[in-house]
Amino acid sequence: MAKRFQFEITDKATANAVVRQLHRHSPEIGVSVRQILIRDRQSHDVIGVGILGRPVSQILDDGLTLEVSRTATDGTPHACSAILGALARQAQSIIDAALIVLILDHAA
Repeated sequence: MAKRFQFEITDKATANAVVRQLHRHSPEIGVSVRQILIRDRQSHDVIGVGILGRPVSQILDDGLTLEVSRTATDGTPHACSAILGALARQAQSIIDAALIVLILDHAA
């Protein structure tokens, strides 16, 4: 079975632009560690983005923990899960980090 999505590392400005396009209610991320863009493998359309950053909580900001600061998709099935998996792999490759994902009540 062929993989449906392809990932690429992108810059913060591009990631924030995709977030603005897909989720207008979410503010821009100021500081980030890594940004992942997800595309449909067949059409090459951008279907989402994930932004990895340092934890907002100072207690968790121990240098070994990263936080998913933002994910945004166009609603494609399984895209968000794919983004979270890619961000987890990126976090481990950067600093063998623990990864924190916080989910808003209305998004669950």
